[in-house]
Amino acid sequence: MTEVKFFSYRLKGEPATLLAKEVKILKNNMKRIYSSYHILKDFKTVLAKYEIISGDITHIPQFISEVILEDDTELQKSVKRILEKLKEIGESSDRERLINGELSHHNILKSGLSTE
Repeated sequence: MTEVKFFSYRLKGEPATLLAKEVKILKNNMKRIYSSYHILKDFKTVLAKYEIISGDITHIPQFISEVILEDDTELQKSVKRILEKLKEIGESSDRERLINGELSHHNILKSGLSTE
């Protein structure tokens, strides 16, 4: 987007200029997500970056999950709060409130996962 385009949206002066410069920088330096590494050369570069020289992806260390104990009280409290919040939004009218922004997934999860 150009400065002129921002002016057409009734942005004036410096904000339009700053936004246009930022858009230009982002456009020129766009970072690619992993799925965009579709060229073999790029793929080999990524493997080398993570020191997987052989190209054998089986050498990538597997994720080791943390042991969760059944008697973890904080976990039980968090799960209980999440289930209570989910119950609150269970009805269709509540889903509509969620869609309209009156409820937020972020707030629901945050309240359920906080350690008070």
